[in-house]
Amino acid sequence: MSNYVRDGDRRLNLAAELTESICALPAIATLRWCDTAAEAFTQLHPQAVVAVTVAEISANGQLLNVEAAGAASTDVEAHRLESIRRRFISSSSLGWSPGDAQEWQGATALRIGGPEADQQWAGAGPLRAWAEHGVSHMLAGGARLTSDVANRVVIVECGARSTTAPFVAEDAALLRSTLPPLANRVRRAFGDVANEESNFLTPREQQVLDMLSLGMSVKQIAADLMRSPHTVHDHVKSLHRKLNASSRGELIARALGHVSLPKIQNGDGRISLPKGQNGDGHISLPKGQSGNRYEPLTIA
Repeated sequence: MSNYVRDGDRRLNLAAELTESICALPAIATLRWCDTAAEAFTQLHPQAVVAVTVAEISANGQLLNVEAAGAASTDVEAHRLESIRRRFISSSSLGWSPGDAQEWQGATALRIGGPEADQQWAGAGPLRAWAEHGVSHMLAGGARLTSDVANRVVIVECGARSTTAPFVAEDAALLRSTLPPLANRVRRAFGDVANEESNFLTPREQQVLDMLSLGMSVKQIAADLMRSPHTVHDHVKSLHRKLNASSRGELIARALGHVSLPKIQNGDGRISLPKGQNGDGHISLPKGQSGNRYEPLTIA
């Protein structure tokens, strides 16, 4: 078997594994959502350093509004990644030009850098954080999130701590192919309009939501977390507010990704589940519904 065929098989397997990891990302926005997404993309290289951001950008790479940012690596300590994570917030530019998002065919991806790029990036520019980690070669790409706001995108940057050119054109094609499913997951978690960090779930709120999804009562959760029921009630109230939910059923539907908030809202901004929901929060599809799918719901 030729090296070309083996490389092709390896990339197909990697694309499948990466897409599986993307589809497993949380269906709700959390403070660590972009960190978790970045962890998925570390599969692109054994010495990967990855950054992910949800932002509005200009055609020349100016950062107009950053909603969330995260970073992960296979061989860099977590505390040292803060400079990569914050580069989207502390800088006004990506440092590379993604082109006009309105002209992307779903997504775009390219290779950046070269043997001496880390020295060129080491100045005061927006790519300095990469140079600090010894990165001189990078895959970078983005995907549009909605047609309503054409420049609202998800950006992935994958740097490699390698002295030789670690990426080829086929790697950029692989990244480009996985960005549309990532954009779909971002839309499900963050919504179709710009979100704010104050609406993201904290790690404790995410933990409480997971436990609610397992059917645990507030009293049981309080005991497991060694917190008072009053404290857990406060977390549940915050979950209802952040997820625009009025029942446990709606919270769980949101956590599982079965309901996308921007798609099903009534006049006061709260979710309205379709008729047929019974008292225990389960959804009963109406008789005669074709396709085994109730259209007002977005099913994962």
